[in-house]
Amino acid sequence: MNVCNISSNSALSPLFSEGGSSGQGTWTEQAPAPPPSYNQRTADKMRADESLGSAATISAVLYANTNHPEWKTEFPNWVDRCKQILKKWRALPSEQKAPYLQRARDNRSAIRMKKAQQEQERSCGQQRSAREAEQERQWKHLQQQRQQQTQQQQQIIHDQRMQGACVSQAAISRLRVPEGGSPTAASPAAGPASSPAPTPAPAPAPEAPRSAFPAQRFPLHYGTSDDINRQLRDLLQRHPEKIWPPRESHYCV
Repeated sequence: MNVCNISSNSALSPLFSEGGSSGQGTWTEQAPAPPPSYNQRTADKMRADESLGSAATISAVLYANTNHPEWKTEFPNWVDRCKQILKKWRALPSEQKAPYLQRARDNRSAIRMKKAQQEQERSCGQQRSAREAEQERQWKHLQQQRQQQTQQQQQIIHDQRMQGACVSQAAISRLRVPEGGSPTAASPAAGPASSPAPTPAPAPAPEAPRSAFPAQRFPLHYGTSDDINRQLRDLLQRHPEKIWPPRESHYCV
């Protein structure tokens, strides 16, 4: 009964089509391809490893690349060449396989180290790029802040100048006398009553009487009597008119 239902439903389905006179239905959708087998994956890895030459990481491929490069010409088909490589490799004794196994192991280690180094360099490059981008962003932000501070300082200086100009203008306006008005500052009243009396100048002091004898050029030394007599003689010789003024003649003509 289930088979009848499936056949009847499939006949009504748009995905079902009748093929020829046989009357059997076929699906238009194709089934997914099966995944590759282990042997297929191994053959693909060996084919990719063959291009590495002496740096091959599979021991059988390394043996073929080192000792039998002519197989690439003798067996151009990869499937046949892969069978030949595996056949010869399995036939080798263990002591002959050992050096190729070690070299393949070393090649794998070298490739891993190279990949790790490349990954590290890539990571360092990304970090350096991120650091440079961050430094550039910080530099731009700092430049913007400096520009804003400069603009603010210029605005403050401009405002201070404008304020000072306004204060000066207001002071000048207050000092000016408006037309038809009284002066802002009271002028002193003119007149003799308001002006203070002039102060009389002090009288000059009376002069001391002049001595009949001029001041001596050299001071007198009152020592002994001989010194005094000598000084008197010198004085009489120099200024006799001071001691004996000329007499007037009393003779009548």
